[in-house]
Amino acid sequence: MKKIFCLALAILAVAIFSSAVFSEDQPVDKVKMFFSTSYISPENEANYTRGLDAANRAEWSLAARYFLEAQKKAHYYAPLLFNLGLSNEKAGNDLAAIAWFRAYLAASPRDKNTASILEEIKKIKNSIKEKSNKIYSELYNATNQIPDDGYNRESAYMGIAEAQAEAGDFETAYQTLAKSRPDFDRTEKDFRPLYAKTLARLGDFKKTWEILTKYESEKKENKSPDTWVFMGEQLLAIGDLTGAWKALRQGKDSYAFEFAASELLDKKIKEGDIIFAEEIYKTKPTKTMASSLAVKKAKDGDIKGAEFVVASLSNQGDMAEVLLDVAIELWKKGDYDNARRLAKRILTMSDQLDKYQETVTAVANAIAGDYEEALFSTSMAFFNDISRNNHSKAYGQIAYISILEGKDNIASEALDLSMDDPEDIYKSVFPQQYIAMAYLDMGKLDIALEEAKKIDQVEGPRFYGDTIAKIAGEYIKKGEIKTGEELIKLAGFTGQGWVEVRLTPREMLIKEFLAKKDLPKVIELYEEAIDYIHNMIKEFRGVDRFIELERIMKEEAKIGIEKKYINKELGEWVLAARIINDCLNLDDDLKNARNPYDGAPAEFIIKLTAGVAKRMQIGLLKLEQMEKGNFEGRIGSFIKAAFEN
Repeated sequence: MKKIFCLALAILAVAIFSSAVFSEDQPVDKVKMFFSTSYISPENEANYTRGLDAANRAEWSLAARYFLEAQKKAHYYAPLLFNLGLSNEKAGNDLAAIAWFRAYLAASPRDKNTASILEEIKKIKNSIKEKSNKIYSELYNATNQIPDDGYNRESAYMGIAEAQAEAGDFETAYQTLAKSRPDFDRTEKDFRPLYAKTLARLGDFKKTWEILTKYESEKKENKSPDTWVFMGEQLLAIGDLTGAWKALRQGKDSYAFEFAASELLDKKIKEGDIIFAEEIYKTKPTKTMASSLAVKKAKDGDIKGAEFVVASLSNQGDMAEVLLDVAIELWKKGDYDNARRLAKRILTMSDQLDKYQETVTAVANAIAGDYEEALFSTSMAFFNDISRNNHSKAYGQIAYISILEGKDNIASEALDLSMDDPEDIYKSVFPQQYIAMAYLDMGKLDIALEEAKKIDQVEGPRFYGDTIAKIAGEYIKKGEIKTGEELIKLAGFTGQGWVEVRLTPREMLIKEFLAKKDLPKVIELYEEAIDYIHNMIKEFRGVDRFIELERIMKEEAKIGIEKKYINKELGEWVLAARIINDCLNLDDDLKNARNPYDGAPAEFIIKLTAGVAKRMQIGLLKLEQMEKGNFEGRIGSFIKAAFEN
């Protein structure tokens, strides 16, 4: 392998030397530079050289960081991909190393050292297997130290076995359970739903469906709704809404059904497919789905339809909350008569609402025209010490309603009262945001922006950034591109807000510049979006953020594929390598699993640690799937496994 690296250094030296010919007198196409497979820009040479220096000192982790930084400006430059593979291998990042080496081979299919690189990949795979086996062996020893005087030891063995089974190793999993007690019978545990979850994660939905269908036909009394929902979530993530619903229906008894079904319903509403949305809702009516569907009907002028949806709910409190959402939508449309009618209906239900819904009647009073009672009721409403923001949100809704009616003085009063609230954590944040949104919905963008800038960036940085981003999108819709760009920068990374809200105006700009065929600007915007999600992941490693990161990277890569700068295989391997490099650190995960917190029970530590070994195995399965040319599964979904045990 040392010879290969030396060869790579020689290639790099030639590449760097050659890149010096590109000067201001001989400009290079910035987009081709970005998707370069043959050269690196002079301005990117510094990180490149630092990476080589660090590699020569055997500081592999540092070298990998320098190479990765250089790679962001020359995604597909072959020598960079090779050195990322080697530096990650030496640093112990096995999965990333395989992906980078595969990316290099895709960029350099005729490399005479291909056989040697493939042999190195084989060694890394064996290393992954050895590492996971070593972890399991250590866990067996640790489990045996747990006193056999209760369920704790057996629970620890079960945690190890389930990790092994989820990676597809049923035989070892059963052998592990046999260690837990002498009388263990294999018929006691069926691991198929666990492995089906892995197959769904890898994108093999046909096999997942076959396994679950057969399992449930044999286990009449032991269904697996959670796994069906998980498969539905994976199909939803790749845009197969029909397939997602087919899977979700099988898992309607799962606790996770409501969230996934709500997301699917919202997507169908966005598509304008109300009939499909109604079918989803009828399967298992919930307040969240009822609100989305009823508000959409109200927005489209179908008020009777909206009320029919509300009437389908069985809980009076849920009905009141959804009626309020519909009333606010009607108020926004200027249909004050129907909005007031629904608000008065809410007020007749007040004695059937619980203390957590007292602010619902307060806001209903505002729509009904009694602002004095609305403000007083909010101040006296039960304070929700869980969310700790129900007062400021109600004041905000009252402010929103009053501004749309032209009563700005009421909004000011609501803002003042909220600021004086002794317990609410957001004070002025919600009212100020609602005031800005009211002017935005009225089309008064300049005033909306002025009000948005008043949102307290200390107490509510996320709300500040999200609101500015929404206003940016409206300016872009009006064709005021420069203003939109400036506001996107102003929103920045402030508060690590909602991914979709912050990305939407950037994607609107991307469409604008694609239409103008300004590809360098398009790439710049994509990279800003990717940097933004990276920042969000550093703040909180939420699964939705990995999925969004992959989606944006795929869209960016499409440009290179369409322009024939790269092929699909190269784009997919670089995508996988970047996400693994950025989002997964199994060494850190192993350290954290072994010491999650002081006094953690031994069986809990054992289960967490087994989860890390499982991730190594599933990661290898994912990469081997890609080696066969199957890129259907989402690498972001594999990363999700890093947060489940």
